[in-house]
Amino acid sequence: MPDDISEEQRGTAQRLASRYLKEMAQNQSQIGAKDFTATIKSLAIAVDVVVATVATQAEADAADDTLQGLVTIEEGDKVTVESVPLYAACLRGRAVLANGWPVLRPPVLQATRRFLLRPSPILVQLQQAGEQGAIDSLHREACDGLVALVRQSTDAHAAGNDHVIAFLSSLSASSSTVSDDKQPLVAENVVKALVAVACDLPGRDGASVKHCISLLYQKLFFPPSPLDAIILGQLGIMATRASDSAFSPVADVLVQVIRRTYGSQLGGNERVSQSKGASVVAPGDELSDDPAKYRFILQEDAVASTLNALGRDLVGPAQRYYLLQRLFEVFRALAMDARLARETAGNEAWVGALIPAMGLLARGTPIKRDRSAVVIFRDFWFHAVVAGLVGQRR
Repeated sequence: MPDDISEEQRGTAQRLASRYLKEMAQNQSQIGAKDFTATIKSLAIAVDVVVATVATQAEADAADDTLQGLVTIEEGDKVTVESVPLYAACLRGRAVLANGWPVLRPPVLQATRRFLLRPSPILVQLQQAGEQGAIDSLHREACDGLVALVRQSTDAHAAGNDHVIAFLSSLSASSSTVSDDKQPLVAENVVKALVAVACDLPGRDGASVKHCISLLYQKLFFPPSPLDAIILGQLGIMATRASDSAFSPVADVLVQVIRRTYGSQLGGNERVSQSKGASVVAPGDELSDDPAKYRFILQEDAVASTLNALGRDLVGPAQRYYLLQRLFEVFRALAMDARLARETAGNEAWVGALIPAMGLLARGTPIKRDRSAVVIFRDFWFHAVVAGLVGQRR
């Protein structure tokens, strides 16, 4: 709201917007299909007006009750994608109210967690309808709210960074408490919430980021599932947002996952695990080398997608070069193993999809001036070509 409005004008706006929200919320079922989208937009605007004009604790409590009612959906209620702007406005508005009125922080934080992790019937129905864009929009609002609320709690908490780490651990454990049919949706929500909180509240020396990496790494391939591709994508997001102190742990885990993914297809490769810089010490490093436990093609596509995104989005030349060197070292060792084992039946490992990604990463780096990197790449390319890993997928 403008700063120059009078108290009387503010109060009038508050009363009118609140009354409109309550009346329309009670009569949503009577809104005709023709007017529904316009009404939802006006309701979302009314939510913003109510939140912006709150001036007392009583008004904040009343506004929060109204917004909670609007975003609370019972199992039998029908959810449409047209209603998403209203739900997003309510999630955003409750976070704003809680940050301005501390007494609301605990209940709003718990409500936001429940929205993601129970999960809300809104998300369940949108998933069943295949409305991923709408789900992503609500994810962002809920995760932004979580970050803001945890930041406020952390600033007021004596334990500081330990408070964030404890919150991340509690989030990570949440997916084990839901029914099997909701498990995939909740697991995705957990992964995205972990990354959002860790990236925005990295802590001293990236402690929250490192803890988040450990939690995500423990979820990979246990068991192999489409969640692996989501985790890889989120690790890529962490890499692009991480500070210099937090980047190398993220890059190291990405390289470790790549080593495991491709190494499993070659039937076990001790040389890789012993090569310089190719291993990562991380909690949960208990991945089996049994190829039957991996859905290799799914993982390969996810790895290629993540590396291509990093090639486009990583800004710092030093970060790009660090990741590139690690990839060269790992793939040189993998290619040598593949060459030695090329007569092994059923060898489906193939790195052709990753060559363009490594080319993107090389842009703007001093690779041509670093003889050691050139030698590593030369060896990788030689062994990969001889082993047949850079042709068409077999």
